[in-house]
Amino acid sequence: MELSLAEPQPHRRSQPRVPAPSDDRSFAWRVVETTAIVLGVLLLASLLWFAADVLLLLFAAVLIATLLRAATNGLVTLTGLADGWALALVVLLATGGLIALGWIVVPGIIDQVPELVDNLAATLGRLEQALGVAEMARELADDLELRASCLRRPASWAAPPAWSSRPLAYWPTW
Repeated sequence: MELSLAEPQPHRRSQPRVPAPSDDRSFAWRVVETTAIVLGVLLLASLLWFAADVLLLLFAAVLIATLLRAATNGLVTLTGLADGWALALVVLLATGGLIALGWIVVPGIIDQVPELVDNLAATLGRLEQALGVAEMARELADDLELRASCLRRPASWAAPPAWSSRPLAYWPTW
């Protein structure tokens, strides 16, 4: 292998990079495209934000329909009933089950709510001392006491609210 010493090349000065002349029309078009994309994304995000409740209801409806269809198919397989009759039976059984569950659970909850309100009032007193927010805690405790008194007297639920100056025609009077 032979080594040769080549003459050094003279150092070339690099020319400053000058951007290619741009077409004002293409730049304006890129700005319009970018603005349209950003506005489209913002519009889609706001649409999803405002439609969240509807989308959740739609999801719940699809979920319930799927559960009802699965139960109906199982009942049709077991009994040989027609789809319509099996669906009606599944809906009646599910409704009866929910009513029975409410019948069993709700009285226990009603019994525990006044105790919960009393505990919240005591906790608010301790919070008032710890944070030094006396006026706000006092107003909240008074509000809780008013609501607790309504919960202790279930018959008061059937009466018009205390703030109502006139009796309502549709208010139950049992």
